[in-house]
Amino acid sequence: MILYGVGTGNDGGSTNHISDGGGRVALKKGPWTAAEDEILAAYVRENGEGNWNALQKHTCLARCGKSCRLRWANHLRPNLKKGSFTGDEERLIIQLHAQLGNKWARMAAQLPGRTDNEIKNYWNTRLKRLQRQGLPLYPPDVIPNHQLHPHPQHHHHQQNQHQQMYFHPHSSQPNTPSSSPLPSPTPVNANPSSSFTFHTTNASTANLLHPLSPHTPTTPQTPSPGFHTI
Repeated sequence: MILYGVGTGNDGGSTNHISDGGGRVALKKGPWTAAEDEILAAYVRENGEGNWNALQKHTCLARCGKSCRLRWANHLRPNLKKGSFTGDEERLIIQLHAQLGNKWARMAAQLPGRTDNEIKNYWNTRLKRLQRQGLPLYPPDVIPNHQLHPHPQHHHHQQNQHQQMYFHPHSSQPNTPSSSPLPSPTPVNANPSSSFTFHTTNASTANLLHPLSPHTPTTPQTPSPGFHTI
């Protein structure tokens, strides 16, 4: 059963808190009240930022540490800027998104007084408007980081595709840009049993090389008339 009790805040006044009946504080969700905002702001003014989980112990504020941190960062800190982004801020957001992508917290660190939630909402609104109008996401003078530095695996894939354009996987000969391959030259005086093939186009050259072939059959010579063999 959830019970409402009374606790004492840093200012000595009474504040409402929630108990589950066993001494533990049940965390509250939903919109923040003005009284909760004052408790949180007073705690940060006295203790500084950082130790958000200690708020439950020292102030009886029934909010988790993450909720307190976001409430302070997005609504209560004194250096927050209110209103629409300026032209310079919009330009910086576009440049940062081209470099970082959807890293809103890192982008907020470059825009003092602006929250990551504000930047995200601005970008999503801009994105929908550009998509609806059919316009590019970035202006021509802003190049996204993934185009300047492609992924190594993507670069390796492009190299493989480039190699396959010139070399057939089942042939040691490079493919030519021609649509039909050139016919292979027909060997001249090729002996199937020999590991050497001579390509000749001159008859005299062929006659000179013919006696050197180790497997060329010898043609018997016919004796001249008038001579008798013994």
